[in-house]
Amino acid sequence: MRFQDLSRHLLPFSFEIGYISNSKIDFRLIKEQMAQNSGTKRLFNTHFNNEGVHFMLLIIRLAIGAFMLVHGYQKFAVLLGDTDIQFGDPIGLGVDLSFYLTVFAEFFCSIALIFGFATRLAVIPLIITMLVAVFIVHAPDGFDKKELGLHYLVVYLLLLVVGPGKYSIDRLISPSSSKRRR
Repeated sequence: MRFQDLSRHLLPFSFEIGYISNSKIDFRLIKEQMAQNSGTKRLFNTHFNNEGVHFMLLIIRLAIGAFMLVHGYQKFAVLLGDTDIQFGDPIGLGVDLSFYLTVFAEFFCSIALIFGFATRLAVIPLIITMLVAVFIVHAPDGFDKKELGLHYLVVYLLLLVVGPGKYSIDRLISPSSSKRRR
């Protein structure tokens, strides 16, 4: 069996192997064949699909908000209960104030994030909370303890820069979007 016949069966491409000759690969022919394949065009497309981006921002907001809300709800339940607050004072504000600020960020800001209400403002306390958790509380710990906080931090930074997307309360109350709806 010749090399070209073997490669035709082994390579996961749906185009001819006419670009292999004398053990050299003609990348120009590969590019031409890939340009004709619409599936390949979509796979390697670098243009934004605006509807897809807005939908994924909604999914990110819902998911990350719900994930953090689980942590915040546990702390909020302690706040409403009769038990004493057992919490650290990582930045010297006092145990009670540190706990209240953490509950505010993890519970109330997560709810705002889920609805896309004041999103850029809501992620600021969440960013601060994650910075304190990762770089102060878990500073002596290994990466495995910091990883989850870093994941949250990266998503919150993304939402701070990009915003909530068009499927949000922010878009409904934004003065610039009301001009576009007319």
